[in-house]
Amino acid sequence: MNDIKDKLKGALYAAALGDAMGATTELMNEDEIKEKYGIVDDLIGGGWLCLKAGKVTDDTKMSLCIMRVLMKIGIEKLKNIDLNVFKKDVTDEFLNWFDTNPKDIGKQCKSALSFYKRTNKYIEVDDSALGNGSLMRALPCALLNIENSYALNVAQGEITHNNKVCSDILIKYTDIIKNNIFSKDIKLEKRKLLKPSGYIVNTFNNAIYFASKKTFRECILSSVNHGGDADTISSIASSICASRVGFSSIDKKWVDKLDVDVKKVLDKFLEFVLKTY
Repeated sequence: MNDIKDKLKGALYAAALGDAMGATTELMNEDEIKEKYGIVDDLIGGGWLCLKAGKVTDDTKMSLCIMRVLMKIGIEKLKNIDLNVFKKDVTDEFLNWFDTNPKDIGKQCKSALSFYKRTNKYIEVDDSALGNGSLMRALPCALLNIENSYALNVAQGEITHNNKVCSDILIKYTDIIKNNIFSKDIKLEKRKLLKPSGYIVNTFNNAIYFASKKTFRECILSSVNHGGDADTISSIASSICASRVGFSSIDKKWVDKLDVDVKKVLDKFLEFVLKTY
C-alpha cells in the first residue's frame, strides 16, 4: 500500500509541478526558451501569464474543481452515481471558477461554459473541438480505483470537448495511469515528437514520449523546455511518469515551492482516493 500511495501522491504532485514549471515556457519555442533562460529547471514563474513561482494555471485549477466534486459526492455514491448528476456537479464547480474571469481559460472551455451559462444545456457533439482541455484535467478520475472511473472521466470531458477522439484519449490516459499505479508491466508505444500544440493528439503523443524518460527529472525538464503548450504537455507527461516512479522521485525543492493552497487540496484528495484501493 505504501508503494501505491507513493505513486498516487507522485502523480498528483507531478501534474501540478509540470503545470507550474511549464507555465514559464508556454507559447515559446525551443530557441526562444534557450535564448531567454538557457534551460528552465526550477519553478520560477513568469511566462505570458506573469505568474509567481509555484503558481498554477487552468490545467490544475480545473483538476482541483473535479477533486472537490469527487470528495463532496463521496466514494460510495460515486460508485453508482448517475453520470448526468456528476456532470452537473462538475459543471457547477467549473462555473464557479469561470466566474472569477480566469485569463488563461482555453477557448473551447470558455465557449462551452459560456453556452451552458446562457442556455443551461451542454454543447452538442463537436468533432472539431480537439483541444487538450479535457485531458489536462483527467487525472482525478483516472486515479479512482472504482469500476466507473472511466465513465466518470469521459463524462467530465464531454462538458467541454464532446467527441470520440477526446473521449478515446481520456480512456487511454486513464488506462496508463491505472496500469502504472498497480505496477503492471506495460510498454508505451514508441513515439516521435510532434509539434507541441494544444491539439489533443499532439499533446498526448508528446506526453507519452516525455513520460517514457527514465527519471522524473528528465521527463519534466525535457517537456518544459520543448515549449509550445508546455504547461499542459508537461503536466500530463509528468503525471504519467510519476504514477510509475512515485513521489519519492520528485525533487523536494520543487515540491516546497508549489503553491501552498494547491498542496492542501492535493493532500486532501490523496487521502480520499487512497480509500478506493
